Amino acid sequence: MNTDVRANRELVQRLSNSQIFKDYEKAFNETTGLPLAFRPREVWNLVQAGRRNENPFCQLMAKANKTCAACLETQEALVQGCANGEANTVTCFAGLCDTAVPVKMGQEVIGYLQTGQAGLTEPTPERFSRVARQLIDWGLKVDLKEAEEAWYQSKVLTRQQYESVVRLVSIFAQHLSLLCNQLMIRE
Repeated sequence: MNTDVRANRELVQRLSNSQIFKDYEKAFNETTGLPLAFRPREVWNLVQAGRRNENPFCQLMAKANKTCAACLETQEALVQGCANGEANTVTCFAGLCDTAVPVKMGQEVIGYLQTGQAGLTEPTPERFSRVARQLIDWGLKVDLKEAEEAWYQSKVLTRQQYESVVRLVSIFAQHLSLLCNQLMIRE
């Protein structure tokens, strides 16, 4: 791992362990019912895995290689879509939205606040049928009844509610960016 990547990870870890981040994460989790993670630029694991309010369907899917790969591709698409420095939202194969918001130090993106795993429409049998077909097409050995039960437990927000969640995360990302810039000036 090169020094720049290591320093980036250490800075993100330092901020993730800060009281301001812990307080915001707790308030965000309790208010929205959604997970929130602060991840470095480079990451090759599922960011929300094991986090408070992780979607039960996502948790179940993370156990299978094909869906895990699909989730990692979604995370990569999130980051690629943030190239303009703005928040980006992507919808996964299961119809769940994920959002990444860049956190910067100066002009450089050091990481992303990531949330989501939420639907923007009420789940229906027809929609789950499409999800189940995709799982079968991938050849997954998953209990479809268990997957269906988990999928129906997904948090559902209106588009306006989700846009407000993204705005909250964007404001916090700006705050973290200011903290990063203060750290940079001190050091």
